Amino acid sequence: MLYLSNTHIRSSTGVQQGDPLGPLLFAVVLHPLLHKIRDNCKLLLHAWYLDDGTLIGDSEEVAKALDIITVTGPKLGLQLNIKKTDLFWPSCDGKKLREGLFPVDIGSPPLGVKLLGGAVSRDASFIRNLAIKRAENAVNLRRLLPQLSDPQSEFLLLRSCMGIAKLFFGLRTCQPVHMEEEAIFFDNGLRGAIEDIVK
Repeated sequence: MLYLSNTHIRSSTGVQQGDPLGPLLFAVVLHPLLHKIRDNCKLLLHAWYLDDGTLIGDSEEVAKALDIITVTGPKLGLQLNIKKTDLFWPSCDGKKLREGLFPVDIGSPPLGVKLLGGAVSRDASFIRNLAIKRAENAVNLRRLLPQLSDPQSEFLLLRSCMGIAKLFFGLRTCQPVHMEEEAIFFDNGLRGAIEDIVK
């Protein structure tokens, strides 16, 4: 099984980022491309959130979908950003892939990729590194809360913006044993932030 992750399509025309109608209009333009992939490729999964796509399936079928994006996309004003596109296959080393099947400049990280924010990997260090980065970012952000000097605002931001949702997502998508230390670090940071607010 091959994962094509972090596939980004750039819009070369139309509305700009920040336009409230932008996501809807982008989705309307992207829709025919996704139907063409669905109708012509036998993929296990092709999931999209606006310009971020993930394709999972046999290497030949993933390559066919990538060709559809490359050929049909420009006609719709969409360009594949190959620099943000990664191939990952957890069950083989890539030697079985037919030469020339994928562009030579496409990324191929050996340890894993992120799929909708969760780690797709068999490598414990890859999973741990992703988890610790998330936990550290959240804890570092919480350390800035006292600068607001308003306990109500601090608590509101703590509750709504700096929760454990991404770490929980990681725990659901990976073996929790690989993220135990990161979860404890996160919990200690959360406790410290709450203690600072209620002092």
